Parts: sequence; C-alpha cells; structure tokens
Amino acid sequence: MKNFPSHTHLLNQKGLTLVELMIVIAIIGILSSIAVVAFNRQTERAKIMQLEQYAMDLSRGQQEFYSRHNSYFPIDNAQVPSFTGATPPNTGARFTVKQVMGFDHSDIPQEVTVRMSAGSTGENCAGAVCPAGIQVDNTTSWYVISVERDLDPASPENSTVIITSSMEKPMVLFEGQ
Repeated sequence: MKNFPSHTHLLNQKGLTLVELMIVIAIIGILSSIAVVAFNRQTERAKIMQLEQYAMDLSRGQQEFYSRHNSYFPIDNAQVPSFTGATPPNTGARFTVKQVMGFDHSDIPQEVTVRMSAGSTGENCAGAVCPAGIQVDNTTSWYVISVERDLDPASPENSTVIITSSMEKPMVLFEGQ
C-alpha cells in the first residue's frame, strides 16, 4: 500500500511554488497598471478644474468691473489682454488685468494661456478667443474668456475652457484626451 502525504505534511510546507509566485506578480502588475491610468486621469481632471477656476475668477472680475464702469474689460479691444504663465507679474497684460479686475494668479503655470475679449451691443466675437460654435448675446455688452493648456503633447489641440457673460459656469471645449 502506498503512503499518501498526510494533511499535516501539506500544512507544514513552507514558501510558494514558482507558479503561485508568478500569479501573484501578474495580479500586482495588472492592479498597478489600472492604478496608474486612474491616477493620470485624475491628475488631468485636476488640471482642467484649475483652468475652470481661473475662468471663474476672471468672470467674477469682469462682473465687478461691469458694476463699476457699465462695460466689460477691456473697453478697447485693441488692448485685448492675452498672457501666459511665462509673463512676469506686474508687467504687460497681467498688470492690467490684476489692477483693473483684481485677478492675480502669479502661480499660473507657464503652459496656461488666458485670452479675453469684450464688446458692446451689436458687436460680435471672433478670432482665437471665440472658437466656432461659441455665440455671444450681442444685444447687450458681453465678454468671453478663454483659458488653455496643453495636457496632451501628442494632440494638436489644447485643453480649453470658455466662459462668457451669459454662462453661469465654464464650458470645457476639449479635454486633451
């Protein structure tokens, strides 16, 4: 009669077999790849939320400017401010926007570009600030704010957030995915 190993002998076995170890490593690899993808999506979403916050801050500044001057900033579109995070604080358009609208985000990353346009009754918005499909209510004074950042270097489009005088919250045009 053959002797079969007893259950106590199997319980006393120490360590893992090579197959068990490979299965554990494969499971850890799959879980970590899922975690990295989820982390990257959340990081990108946080950057888009930051663009939305910049747009909301500028929108509040526009509303405050309108309450004091009965028109939106800039009054003269020849001085349309456009700046990036690379613009040093207190120079150029950033100084004007900071002084006039109270918008001071010296922590804006270099990759972020802000464009603004404003007009009065009967004027239309065109150009880089007003991409196709963005309509303004030109029966009254209006403004458009565009905040952009390149989140995906492989894509030809920047992630863009737009807010106008007739919107309650910013609209994300392209998320860079």
